[in-house]
Amino acid sequence: LDQLPGMLPLSSPLLVERDAADGGLTLSLGLADEPQRQQQRPYRVGFGEVGNLAIFGGAGAGKTTALISTAIAAISQDPDTWIYGIDCGGGHLAALSTLPNTGAVISGEDSDRVVRMLGLVQAIIEERSATRQAHPPVLLLIDGLATFRDSYEHRGGGVEALTTLTEIARAGRTVGVHVIMSCERSNALPTSLGSSVPERLVLRLTTDADYQLLGVAADVLTDAIPGRALRIGSENEIQIALP
Repeated sequence: LDQLPGMLPLSSPLLVERDAADGGLTLSLGLADEPQRQQQRPYRVGFGEVGNLAIFGGAGAGKTTALISTAIAAISQDPDTWIYGIDCGGGHLAALSTLPNTGAVISGEDSDRVVRMLGLVQAIIEERSATRQAHPPVLLLIDGLATFRDSYEHRGGGVEALTTLTEIARAGRTVGVHVIMSCERSNALPTSLGSSVPERLVLRLTTDADYQLLGVAADVLTDAIPGRALRIGSENEIQIALP
């Protein structure tokens, strides 16, 4: 069985699964190695089922790229997808700002706009919950959840923003609103929010303790290339696709 490719574009034919017929927003985000079955298959996330996605990783591990790939994959599947982003990382999420599907990508340091954006997304959920109509997907991207918490929970920025984000993650799944977040520390995801985020990926982390906290074997990803991941709950390696 060939090794996973180090460079894998979203357009790769390897990411097409012909027998897939999942309902809702289901995206092929990478290629999963299944050595026990002697095969490699697309790594698919059924957001209609899991709701939200968390991606853990250290600096340079490919977290932001994974967020961007998820947004591009969603737009490719449904051109009416809307993207909103809060960038608490290095500013690279702003690359999505040029897309017509992007409502806004704002800095996590702009507290007023952060609160307004979260309120807007929450209002979308409330409006959709009042109808039975089908709606296009809405993705809320949070790049740097630990920094977000530091700003809006731990440093007196108020817990309202985190509370609103938690409510969005809890209530959004059934109306097509999904949160995809990157976590730069293994303890970035609070229990209140984590209960609504069953799907989690781990990229290369900084310390063995980070892996242990997430229940992942450290030796698998210690020297991993950017985008190489493990799905928590599985030992199969995944290469996340590039946008």
